Amino acid sequence: MGAAVRAWLRAGLTLTSACAAGLALLGFVVVPFIELVGQSNRALPSLAFSSMFAMTAGHWMSLVTTPSAVFAINWEYSLHAGSSR
Repeated sequence: MGAAVRAWLRAGLTLTSACAAGLALLGFVVVPFIELVGQSNRALPSLAFSSMFAMTAGHWMSLVTTPSAVFAINWEYSLHAGSSR
């Protein structure tokens, strides 16, 4: 085998071992997280839970207009404040 082929094989083996080590380290985080999700009281998601704090059509108006007294922005939504005139 040529030197270039050996260099490619060594690089491939190094990449494979680095990926294996990364997956092994990831297992220390993912396995406890999966067990925690299994014990959660929200293990079965529902449409009602997902849309509990959904933005209404009025909230989307902040993309095209500035806020006014009628259209008050709840700053917890981090909405765009619109264009200034």
